Amino acid sequence: AEHKPSARIRTTPTTPTHTLTAMDVLQYQVSAFRQYYTPMRAKIKQMWVDMENFRDNYMTLWDSWEPQQRSSFLAGALKVVEGNLNEPRAKFQTLLRVSCPEVVDEETAESGRILGMKMDRFIDCVLAGRENAAAYPAHKRVEESIDRFLSSVDYSIFDQFKNSKDERRLTLQLVFEQRTLWLVNF
Repeated sequence: AEHKPSARIRTTPTTPTHTLTAMDVLQYQVSAFRQYYTPMRAKIKQMWVDMENFRDNYMTLWDSWEPQQRSSFLAGALKVVEGNLNEPRAKFQTLLRVSCPEVVDEETAESGRILGMKMDRFIDCVLAGRENAAAYPAHKRVEESIDRFLSSVDYSIFDQFKNSKDERRLTLQLVFEQRTLWLVNF
């Protein structure tokens, strides 16, 4: 079932009562993301784990599909995620593709595997909150992709962190939090 979020997530406070530090902005954004994806993850997890035969039926269907059917399904899921990207859209589309190679891996439709993982293992990792953990099977590939991109732009992708002595750390933290948001939504 396709989940359609009601609105884009506000990523900056609307009425600050004091001068916001980069850390204040990061904490606000992380909190907003988590308020959005935590209930979504719980609902999907409930279906995946608790509904009788849901997981098995899903995997039977996924495994039975031809590559064109998988490709169409994945394109639709990506479209849902991209439809909720903040502005500037092109920047966030690039960040999505760099930080979530799982959603754009061209081999997935053909092989039925996401970055070498069976689909159910990928879903299990996301539902357990392990998509950013070192034990995640594609962690090294994800980390390298993100690092390559952020290094190429000198970690300057979020205006709110520019001129902060912690720009690199804050940027990485927010990118991985956005990654979680996007994968749960995917």
